[in-house]
Amino acid sequence: MNRSKNLTFISQLEYLHLNPDQIIFLDEERRIDSKTFIRNITTLSLMWTEKFHKKDSIALVINNFYSFICAWFACQILGKKIVILPNNQVGTLESLSNYYDTVIYDEDVDFNTESIYKPLDISLCTETIFFTSGSSGDYKAYSRTIKELENESTAINKCLNNYISTEAVIYATVSHQHLYGFSFYFLWAFLSGHLIQTQRLISPEGILNRLVKNNALIVTTPIMISHLDKSSMIGEDTLVLSSASALSRENALSFFEKYKKEVLEIYGSTETGVIAYRRQIAQSDWKCFSGVEISIDSNSQLIVKSDFFSNSQQCMADKVKINENNNFTLLGRVDRIVKLAGKRLSLSAMENYLNSHLWIKDNCCILCSSYREYIGVLLVLSEEGKIALNSLEKPLFTRQLKSYLLDYYSLETLPKKWRIVSKIPVNTQGKRVLVEILKEFE
Repeated sequence: MNRSKNLTFISQLEYLHLNPDQIIFLDEERRIDSKTFIRNITTLSLMWTEKFHKKDSIALVINNFYSFICAWFACQILGKKIVILPNNQVGTLESLSNYYDTVIYDEDVDFNTESIYKPLDISLCTETIFFTSGSSGDYKAYSRTIKELENESTAINKCLNNYISTEAVIYATVSHQHLYGFSFYFLWAFLSGHLIQTQRLISPEGILNRLVKNNALIVTTPIMISHLDKSSMIGEDTLVLSSASALSRENALSFFEKYKKEVLEIYGSTETGVIAYRRQIAQSDWKCFSGVEISIDSNSQLIVKSDFFSNSQQCMADKVKINENNNFTLLGRVDRIVKLAGKRLSLSAMENYLNSHLWIKDNCCILCSSYREYIGVLLVLSEEGKIALNSLEKPLFTRQLKSYLLDYYSLETLPKKWRIVSKIPVNTQGKRVLVEILKEFE
């Protein structure tokens, strides 16, 4: 495959055209070569030329990964602005309808028409629109150009070349309709010439079956990693990537103990693309991707500069401490700093203290309001915590946790409501859903 230093669509598509028998996708056991791929894209672009002649922006609501990729390239050829919605729900399509002129669904992708085999010519001025995850219910759009996406993929490639071989096959549990999946599962994997399995892994068993293979890279999330409960020897050149939400130290250690390898975590955002990476057992600090510059403002908020996005810089909602070699430590989100009883308090810090307690496996602290503001806590108990709860009963159990927190907080800022749950509500990307969490305190 094409292994050029700077990853570009032009160089990769030229390479594929000159190597028509090159296998680039696996659909379970079926192999898809360059000739088939290019013909499929050409078929769609010809079929849609007249149909979408007066449409400037197109939303791709396509679940099938291979169909999505072919449709994305076809829209590039037609010079259309592409909109990647955060999900395919009817309400989401309606609320974001001002961003697109028409929608392409799975059933609109038909490869049955024969087309000629010729080089693909994609427009380098088109843009792709992504949206923030919207865990609080509000979506915000961010645009990425072809050049910005190429720059990001080149930086990702420089990083991942240190961990995997050029023969690694790419698998994923994440959707291509979120920027993390789009960037790693599709864009970087395609531009760097890796073989891509188009069928997503949907179960812990499916992940384990790939972990034991050599030369595999699995693009996944902390929530999927937390469900891996069987120990096994994994492939020597196999790597697991994690992003979309924070990987707890407990789950990072558990994975290492089971498989004798560390997870490579990715830190980034819809606004900026990738920012940094780490393997937290060996190094708790985050290391910036090539081409990323960081600084902090007077409030210790992270400021990011790179050529992966169009703004001159982006101020993040995360507070950080910058260390040697421009590595940094995440200190928590600014939007999780609340004022209670006249005192400023970090909900993230309180969560960290609670997670350090023997009884707590996971927790979520949140500011609630009734006739007054107070902190509510969702608790997921460890095995020791479950035993303690059964022995002490809830009033004494929570009283002891309050006593523990008094080492760090004043009495008036301690949580007032405690809810014990089996898991913290998260969306498909593993991010906590504020609306669902608040329901626990209604």
